[in-house]
Amino acid sequence: MDYKAFTLAEVLITLGIIGIVAAITLPALIGKYKEKETVTAVKVSYTIFSQALLRLANDYGSMSAIAPNSWEEGDDNAALKENANITIRALSKYLKAFRTCDSNNDCMADNYKTLDGSKTYNWDKYSNLQTGILANGVSFWILNNCGNENSEPNKACGQIGFDINGRKKPNILGHDFFWFAIRNNGQIAITKSEEEIKLQCSLTSKKEYNGYKCSSYIMIHENMDYLKGN
Repeated sequence: MDYKAFTLAEVLITLGIIGIVAAITLPALIGKYKEKETVTAVKVSYTIFSQALLRLANDYGSMSAIAPNSWEEGDDNAALKENANITIRALSKYLKAFRTCDSNNDCMADNYKTLDGSKTYNWDKYSNLQTGILANGVSFWILNNCGNENSEPNKACGQIGFDINGRKKPNILGHDFFWFAIRNNGQIAITKSEEEIKLQCSLTSKKEYNGYKCSSYIMIHENMDYLKGN
C-alpha cells in the first residue's frame, strides 16, 4: 500500500507561515481587545457618575447649592478644597462601595502625561480637588467651583476626572485617564464640536491638558481612533 505524507520540510514551512501570520495578527487583536475594554470602562464610569451627579443635583437643587464657595472667595484653593470635600461626602450617598482619599494618597497616580507626551501634571500639587476610588478600581477626583453666583443650570462649573485602572500605568490623558465637565444641574457635559475635540485629543496637539476631550470622542465615536492619528 502506498502511503502519502508531508515531508519534514513541508511541515516546518507550514509552521513557519502560521507563526508569521500569528505574529502579524495577534498584536492587532490584543490592541483591539484592549481598546474595546477601555471604551467600555469609560462608558460605564460615565454612566455611574452621570446618574449619581444628576440625583445629587436634583436633591440639592443644583451643584452650587451643595457647596457655595466661589472661586473669588478668599484663598481659592482652600475654598474649592472645602467645596470638593462637601461634594464628595454628599456624592457618597449615590455611589456604591467607594472610599475617599486625599490627592496625596493612593487613589490617583502621582503624575499624568498629556496625550502627546509633552507635559506632565502632578495631582498632588492641586489642593482644590478631592479624590476617591470605586469598588471596581476606578479612581477619580472631583472639583466643584460652581458657587452661588453660577446659578445657570446648564453652566459648566465643575469637573470630574477618572482613571479607569487606578494608579496602574500608563497614566496618560486619553489612555487611562478621562475628564468631563459638570454642569450646575448635575449633567456631565459631552463636547460635540469635532474641531474642539481635536484640539485636546490629538497625538500632535501641544495644547494644555491635551487628552481631556478624548472622553467626549469616545462617547461619540465609541472607539479610540485618535490614537491612530485619525
